[in-house]
Amino acid sequence: MDGWVLRMVEAATHAGYPVDAGAVLLIEVEGLREEVEEQAEAIRQVCRKQKAREVRRARDERERQLLWSGRKNAAGAVGRFSPKYYTQDGVIPRTRVPQALRQIEAMAKKYSLTIGNIMHAGDGNLHPIICFDPRDADHKRRAMQASDEIIAYCVSVGGSITGEHGVGMEKMELMAHLFPDESLEMIRRFKNLFDPQCRLNPGKVLPTGKGCLEIRQPAGMTL
Repeated sequence: MDGWVLRMVEAATHAGYPVDAGAVLLIEVEGLREEVEEQAEAIRQVCRKQKAREVRRARDERERQLLWSGRKNAAGAVGRFSPKYYTQDGVIPRTRVPQALRQIEAMAKKYSLTIGNIMHAGDGNLHPIICFDPRDADHKRRAMQASDEIIAYCVSVGGSITGEHGVGMEKMELMAHLFPDESLEMIRRFKNLFDPQCRLNPGKVLPTGKGCLEIRQPAGMTL
């Protein structure tokens, strides 16, 4: 969690995060006691080498659960600041996480928005939280533009438009960032092979104009 999010979380859950920190990274290891102790020490050394201000270990199960509860309730905690927000789901190479956070911060300034960041740092899955007022059409428009630019950035550095939540209808127009027209056409043809009547989850994944309901086969053609 970045500094803005962790301050929202701490105000809501009192998980014990340092509110003056730039970010908090939660790392969990599991296994045999001797193995875990060795891994924990290796992690501590790596964090110190990367100039982490503090490396704290949960003292017991209660504290471990409290630290995780803050992360798991982060989105709800942000609702205390902004009842409406748009959470994205891009993914990038793990080595690009610091660069991506700086890029998102620049986009927040560009569009005059508040954007907080929670993520799965271990696999590069980003969840920027874009706060906006849906009653303000311009505010909403800027939020959507920032969202699209974040996803386009993820693709540009070797990532993808989704890390875990899928494409559905929300991101189908962004598929063109990831796939050329030829690949989108192959996806459509493959789906039609198993679902020629487009009855299975219609109107999703493929961009407008490239779905099976929108492109009709000439009479007599078979796929």
